[in-house]
Amino acid sequence: MTKSSNLNELRNALEKIRQEDYPEIPQELIEELLTIEFENQDDRVEAAKKVLKAIDEYLAETEL
Repeated sequence: MTKSSNLNELRNALEKIRQEDYPEIPQELIEELLTIEFENQDDRVEAAKKVLKAIDEYLAETEL
């Protein structure tokens, strides 16, 4: 399998889980987190920092 194929399979699995169990989480957020993880595979610390930042930004935007 290619990286693209693996990424698409993971994307599809995450989307199914999101739809069934966490529909309140936007698809765009999941896609952003997946992209961050994919682009930072070789630097787990950087990936974690960017994921936390993306989640913090999402939460800040959605707070009332």
